[in-house]
Amino acid sequence: MGIAEIIIILSILLIVFVGYKFTKINASKDGSDESMQEQINSIKKDLELVFEHLSYQIEKEKTIKKDEIPETKIEEEEGLHDVVKKVHSMIGMGELKQEIKDFADLLSVNKIREKFGKKPIKQSLHSIFLGGPGTGKTTIARLLGRIYKAAGILPSSKVVEVSRVDLVGKHIGETAIKTNSVIDKAMGGILFIDEAHSLYTDSPSDFGAEAISTIVKRMEDDRGKFAIIIAGYEDDIEEMLKSNQGLKSRFTHKFHFTSYNADELMEIFESFFEDQGFYLDDDAKKELKELMQEEINKENNSFGNGRFARQVFDKAIRNQSKRIKKKIDQSIEIEIDDLEKISKEDIISCKNFVKDKVCK
Repeated sequence: MGIAEIIIILSILLIVFVGYKFTKINASKDGSDESMQEQINSIKKDLELVFEHLSYQIEKEKTIKKDEIPETKIEEEEGLHDVVKKVHSMIGMGELKQEIKDFADLLSVNKIREKFGKKPIKQSLHSIFLGGPGTGKTTIARLLGRIYKAAGILPSSKVVEVSRVDLVGKHIGETAIKTNSVIDKAMGGILFIDEAHSLYTDSPSDFGAEAISTIVKRMEDDRGKFAIIIAGYEDDIEEMLKSNQGLKSRFTHKFHFTSYNADELMEIFESFFEDQGFYLDDDAKKELKELMQEEINKENNSFGNGRFARQVFDKAIRNQSKRIKKKIDQSIEIEIDDLEKISKEDIISCKNFVKDKVCK
């Protein structure tokens, strides 16, 4: 209860109390002056008690402990420079970082042009991300959402991530409903469609074409209210764009995501381990780098790159846990270094990871 509420309640009680006392005085007017004075003194004492209690309650409200007051967290507005700096801090991505910075600069200057009353350069918010899985497309999509918000282009930094199953229905009329519902959720932010090329097939009975048509219509009807990013392999995306004449013209920004090399993958690995309080000994590093290079040399599209790195990291941690538990079962003393170190043995156990999808 706040100070204002306490004052109001106590004031009402005070009025009722005083009214009651004076009613009693009036009822006993035929009494002596001495008796009346005693009643007035009694009212005075009662009023002093009421005001004393009122003062106490007000002072109590003022001295509530700081830790008893619910903390209201006010999120600081993120600056465009901060987001671009985050992009540049990412491992690898070479020219892509500069492309993102150039795009951010264009958006920023466009807003400045508007402030000076100049006509802004017309720019589509929609983008195409070209590259294989595990090359950072989803991460950059989320950062682009923050760039749009920081630049004042869109009101929200949210990114709604979907795939074919979220857009395409199994029955006539269902696809348009699903696709519109997803776009409604993304309004004010970004709709990120991973493996978007799967929306297009040669089958006349497939509903993917309906999803594409619905997307094109909403891009026109809600121009500037949200952004769409379609992602996938370059050749597959090109085939999809050809399937609808209105689709290709609406995507003016293309970003290419290249695979990580062995050194970059090692850097990603080491950041994973460091973040979780682990480290690789020299033999483990050598073994891991050889594993990375072997997979890169295969040039297999199924090689997940950054995603693959995360999976191998998880398996290596499990292998280390198994190795330590075995020592404990053998009554071998465990030291802190044993808990932090990833050894060659932990990595060798993952040699057949790509083939079998599990660490032996």
